[in-house]
Amino acid sequence: MCVRGPAVFGLAWRIGSELDHPDPFTATVVEGLALELVGVGGREVAMRPSGGTPAWLDRAQELMHATFQTAPRIQEIARAVDVHPVLLARAFRAHLGTSPGRYLRRIRLEWAARELVAAERPIADIALHAGFADQSHFTRAFRRHTGLTPGQYRLAFLTKGSAPT
Repeated sequence: MCVRGPAVFGLAWRIGSELDHPDPFTATVVEGLALELVGVGGREVAMRPSGGTPAWLDRAQELMHATFQTAPRIQEIARAVDVHPVLLARAFRAHLGTSPGRYLRRIRLEWAARELVAAERPIADIALHAGFADQSHFTRAFRRHTGLTPGQYRLAFLTKGSAPT
């Protein structure tokens, strides 16, 4: 099973950077980053939907992917799939291992990561189109998600030459 995404790419880039410039602490740092990579990858696999998810939960996910830029509220999503917001939140946790808000943020950050390497648009423009209030909010969220700032992420792609997916 293959695990991809900006968080995985960010950790792999940081491991590569450590190996490019070794020092007496490189082995320890690489070991820590590798463990984090295993944890992030395991979480990604665990959060993938299994065959037992309710059809309305699949529709809710599809709706979130289609409308992520407008940041729909959980009440709107629940109404659209005809379930109570509390049931929607519980189902997200039970089947996907995360809250609807975190799931939506991940969709927005992964879209932004693809845009950072696919387009030469300014980072502030990508942040606004991804649904973030401003560039600083986007930068903080992106760094928490990937371990890199959007600028570092874009530069890493340009220097490494392979697009994260």
